Amino acid sequence: MRFTTLFAVGLSALALASPVAEPQDDIQDPSPLALEDRAYQPTYYVISCQVTASALKYRTCGSSTCPAVGQYTKGKVLPVHKVLRNEIPAWYHLKNGYYVSSQYCAVYGGSAT
Repeated sequence: MRFTTLFAVGLSALALASPVAEPQDDIQDPSPLALEDRAYQPTYYVISCQVTASALKYRTCGSSTCPAVGQYTKGKVLPVHKVLRNEIPAWYHLKNGYYVSSQYCAVYGGSAT
């Protein structure tokens, strides 16, 4: 009985020595990121791509909704400036300023890493 009483008194003293931290009301939520900071637009560089379709349309922007300006024939090797991976499928931005879908143009003579 004496041990139980000493243990209870010791436990009470320990509880008084270690106060519980009170929640802080002045903590603010982090500010939301600006839209341009949240946009996922990574790019990586390749040397060129080769057209794998019988005909590949090139466009004024990296989307199938953009107007097609012309087309390339199968086997044509195109110099690539950068790859836009914020769309699925990815789009190749060519050095001439036009865009082609990566689905129909395979990496050629370079690396996509």
